[in-house]
Amino acid sequence: MTARPCVETRAARPVRPDTSCLGQSCDAGVSDGQGYEDVASGGVGGLCPLLRLNQPTFPPVTVSPCEKVCRWSTIGSVEMNTRSPADEIHTAKNEWLFAFLLLDAYQKGSLPVSLFTSELSINTLDDAGRPIGDSLVTTHPLTEQNVGPYYHNLVLNATGACAGKTSAALESIYGPNPATVEDSSARAAFTLIRLTRHAWTHHPQRPCWRINKKGRRRWEILEIGLAVDLTDLDGLPVDGRNFGNWTGFYSLVDYCEQLARMTRQ
Repeated sequence: MTARPCVETRAARPVRPDTSCLGQSCDAGVSDGQGYEDVASGGVGGLCPLLRLNQPTFPPVTVSPCEKVCRWSTIGSVEMNTRSPADEIHTAKNEWLFAFLLLDAYQKGSLPVSLFTSELSINTLDDAGRPIGDSLVTTHPLTEQNVGPYYHNLVLNATGACAGKTSAALESIYGPNPATVEDSSARAAFTLIRLTRHAWTHHPQRPCWRINKKGRRRWEILEIGLAVDLTDLDGLPVDGRNFGNWTGFYSLVDYCEQLARMTRQ
């Protein structure tokens, strides 16, 4: 990997006025407006701060036959012990992109509410993808007025899941403490992804940075030209601009996948 000049992101940290749709309370002390889970009721106009950015352009996503099998098996809650940490990160990254794909399709008018049936059947599947027992049949909660925030929340949840899976994969390689990683770029990537996961762990619908004193500094990954300054972010909502934009977060996860592929266990 060839080093490129880092892009400073400190100036892009979230500001207090941008937290208008965050939760009424947060472990980190944020107290501004509504929670993400309440946005679907139509009480907040526009995007939440986490998504108040133009969506980046990502490279095309390819899915191998093996990955398709693993995804179907995951639906049946089958533990895939044979998957490598790099494969886990790759799948997490593609699932995150898929959430953006759905949001993009909705914003372009390709996924109107009329496309969905009025009744929803929810099945539990076995290893072969066959239904087990009775189906749960219910009506879906979507209307033209509330469907937009649901798509935005899919991206919100997918971001937390991606950070969680990526962090777990790196822990299986380096152990639980990023400080023990010798390479500075790998240590920075592990720290950033772990802190991102940490924000979602404590408040999945209102993720806020929870950063100890050692972590409140500028973290650089020279190989991908990314620098994220966490100096003043403790207690603030996680925002795509913390990484420069969502392309920066994608680059971070992609770099973590490269680390996992280069590491022999």
